[in-house]
Amino acid sequence: MINLEKDPKILRYMDLTKLMDFVVFNRIYFCQVDQYDDIFEGLFPKPIYDLAKNITITKPNDTKSNNGIIEGTKQRRKQHYVSCWTLGGAENMALWKLYGGKNGIAIQTTLSILKDELENSVKKNNDSTNAMIRQANFKVSEIKYLDHKNLDMESIKSEHINDPVMYKNSAYSYENEVRFAYDTIFPALHQRLGKGFYISINAENIIKKCLISPSADECFYELIEALLSKYNLNNCVSWSDLRFPPFQ
Repeated sequence: MINLEKDPKILRYMDLTKLMDFVVFNRIYFCQVDQYDDIFEGLFPKPIYDLAKNITITKPNDTKSNNGIIEGTKQRRKQHYVSCWTLGGAENMALWKLYGGKNGIAIQTTLSILKDELENSVKKNNDSTNAMIRQANFKVSEIKYLDHKNLDMESIKSEHINDPVMYKNSAYSYENEVRFAYDTIFPALHQRLGKGFYISINAENIIKKCLISPSADECFYELIEALLSKYNLNNCVSWSDLRFPPFQ
């Protein structure tokens, strides 16, 4: 459970294109959960589906239990839109390689700064997209990781798994994810919002540090420093702590 009073640092690994989108256009993209490659996204653990199947078997005329939970799962994946960050300020080499690449960037802020920026933006902007987003439920949660296929029913009960969008398969635990999510609830909303949407932000308010990949070229560091200075983001660029050995 996230302790908001401690206001933890969060990181977002990205390539130059995504940084430009963030800084130049001052916006954050929220992707529909259904668009992710992870097939476990938004799914309940296997025992939940097995239980629904057993109800169908014992009551042959009742196909609603099994079909209902499967359709509900599909619906849930479509109605949630998320922006995914890494909880804590510690760097992760796997995430550098996956999301940043050789010349990658990780922007650092805090959970409350981003949360407040998103809430204020949606509240004050009156375009059609924000009008729809205001009808959605906004939530921020630390992702919990579980084994979808081998978790027993007792563990499911103890975990109180009632919002599977905030759970991921344990194979992804290295991400240490915190998720900002909008639950659009009504089919008409996510049908209009489609596969994703942007929320306007002020990058200057959000970015507290911009880390440069440990494998990046020297000229890439200089490029990012020059780029950010044009958008009043001065003195925030630094090398990854993983670039230098401890004796330097």
